[in-house]
Amino acid sequence: MISQLGHNHVVSVGDLEGKIYLSPGLDHSKVEIEVPVDRLIVDDPKLRRQEGQAFSTQPSKADIEGTRANMLGSELLRAKRYPVIKLKGTSGRVSNKRKATVNMSVELLGRTIKLAVPATLRRTGDELEVSGALKISHAQLGLTPFSALLGALQVADKMDLKYRIRARRARN
Repeated sequence: MISQLGHNHVVSVGDLEGKIYLSPGLDHSKVEIEVPVDRLIVDDPKLRRQEGQAFSTQPSKADIEGTRANMLGSELLRAKRYPVIKLKGTSGRVSNKRKATVNMSVELLGRTIKLAVPATLRRTGDELEVSGALKISHAQLGLTPFSALLGALQVADKMDLKYRIRARRARN
């Protein structure tokens, strides 16, 4: 009998700080977000349930702590040296005021990666919700996936990235 060595993970961040600068037609709007890596959450049970069958088992507390330590450690995100991931973007084309492509610069590990990120926009009064999904690889981000046991346990290179950001107009 062969037992499964690894499992899927959900990595999330709750509270983000940043700014969105809206242009009247949403074209050329700008976003600036900082993600403190020490706020990254591994395997929130509620979020795992939302991801379906491939995430149906809940990893142990020790597995979660180990995954988080590996993710923040010297082989991957190097949290002590690079405590923040910075995201800056400008919306490109906006079609029918709901769909956009955000030209995003991701500052990670002292380098900048350019990405075209699909976005769905929903504006209600003083609130804006921006959401989307894309597949991205560790390689695109300049990262090497975690590997152990001479490669018997290896993190997949491809990741599914989903996001939903809600912003409110700042009161003057």
